[in-house]
Amino acid sequence: MKKSIVKGVSILLSTLFIVNVFTACSKKNDANGTEKEKTAAQTKNEGGITFPLEKPIKLRYWVPMSSGSATMKNFSEHEMYKELEKRTGIKIEFIHPPEGQGKEQLNLMIASKDLPDIIEDGIKHYPGKYLKAYEDGIIVDIKDLQKQYAPNLTKLYTTYPELLMDIETESGNVFFTPFIRGNTAGRIFYGLYMRSDWLKELNMNPPTTMDEIYQALKAFKEKKGAKSPFTGAGGKSGSSDRIRNDAFLGAYGLGPEFFAEKGKVLYGPYDPRFKDYVATMAKWYKEGLIDSEFASITGKNIDAKMTNGEAGASYGLLGGHFGTYLQLMKEKDAKYDLVGLQPPSLKPGEPSLFMKQDPIVSELNATVITTANKYPKETMALLDYGYGKEGHMLFNFGTEGVSYKMENGYPKFTDLITNNSDGTPMASILVKYTRSKSNGPFVTDGRYGEQLSQFPQQKQALQSWTKWSKEATEANTRVYENLTTEENARIAPLMTEINTYRDEMFLKWVMGQQPLDNFEQYRQQLQKMGMDEVLKIRQAAYDRFVKKFPQALKQRNIEVEQFYTK
Repeated sequence: MKKSIVKGVSILLSTLFIVNVFTACSKKNDANGTEKEKTAAQTKNEGGITFPLEKPIKLRYWVPMSSGSATMKNFSEHEMYKELEKRTGIKIEFIHPPEGQGKEQLNLMIASKDLPDIIEDGIKHYPGKYLKAYEDGIIVDIKDLQKQYAPNLTKLYTTYPELLMDIETESGNVFFTPFIRGNTAGRIFYGLYMRSDWLKELNMNPPTTMDEIYQALKAFKEKKGAKSPFTGAGGKSGSSDRIRNDAFLGAYGLGPEFFAEKGKVLYGPYDPRFKDYVATMAKWYKEGLIDSEFASITGKNIDAKMTNGEAGASYGLLGGHFGTYLQLMKEKDAKYDLVGLQPPSLKPGEPSLFMKQDPIVSELNATVITTANKYPKETMALLDYGYGKEGHMLFNFGTEGVSYKMENGYPKFTDLITNNSDGTPMASILVKYTRSKSNGPFVTDGRYGEQLSQFPQQKQALQSWTKWSKEATEANTRVYENLTTEENARIAPLMTEINTYRDEMFLKWVMGQQPLDNFEQYRQQLQKMGMDEVLKIRQAAYDRFVKKFPQALKQRNIEVEQFYTK
């Protein structure tokens, strides 16, 4: 079977090479050395499907659209998709559920049996997810379609076989085309940060350990008058979740959910080490170093405290928090400055293996072909387009000559994006010209994010936040989501109850409403709720997974964007 697949791929790539050579003959170089097409009607061969299609087709495409896309009412207004239609001959009718109602609207649509042709960022909400949706006759297995009509994805998976660990099931099914974060910076965009101007005044270096962070927060309170030295943490999941999961927990050698340690599956909040972490948070809270409102504080209140002197540290986004504060205070306070902190550890120089690092292949924006689709071949080729070099540039930067231009081999955004005459912020207008701001079926390019970082402090923060990324990847702590339908059906209700109890106890401990002396009682209660059974099921799934994908035990920190930039 493997030989036949390799042979088929070889023939396919050879065919594409011939087509590309022929196409290259009809191109000419401009002054910058970039290739320009002679005519807009020039065709592109996508694994046997020639674009633009001789007979245009129409596809219905369901995809959520966030409030960040306020410059549009529908993706039909999206300049990138207008260009994609010209290149492919495929007209797309977009269906957008109201923001925050994706899950409900998806279920209603499925129940009504009015399936679109394509669903993006939706099946993750279906009970049992992709496998169950396939078993229920909602989506198709695209593995064979991919071999025949997706040469770009085929080559990408051949180059980086570890990508398949997030894409191919144990039975060999492939249900979606992925959103792939092309570089480390694109996977780590949250982190700890502090008022560096305060640290300098206090003759303190940016802290790297939990004890050093404690000393800095204490100095902020006692010598800078900060009412809330550490003010919660930004994020949709809530401030308390960020503190429990992401900001400091990694220093104690624990993941926020399930993780592997020397081949054994563990659950962070069930581990005995979790008690030490909670004790630290409770101590900080009692001493007034953590915002008293951390359990309920909103993003606007965090913003206010980080810019009015009430707080000197937080945890948040590189752009939406860190960069925003620098921009807001640029004119108000010339001394105001921030510094990103490396993921803290308990001992100096000790790697922290559990920073907020999103996977290379993201469940976000996974895109499927439904059983209602009458043009699966053309649809597969359309989805594959975003993973080719031309599609990569289109999805990340938009249309050359309009939203970007090449300067010495670098795709630089034009004044339309960086200095819009209407005064539209760069981040807002990019939503209308690229998919990079909203994810999608393609691989991100770091050159996009580089141009969004307005301040050198952001580059420094990113270097600090990614300090242990290589060590974290190579530690092989990740537990993949490979549960069977039956396993998921058993675990899901148990974990709902477990997580609710976990969150409740975490808040009570930190806020001093419950003594930590009852930690063993807490663990016993988790056992009664089915924790040991959950771990047993997870362990069996993990063992199956590493048997099928032994590369899971030999992870490497790959930069997929090099597939396009080299």
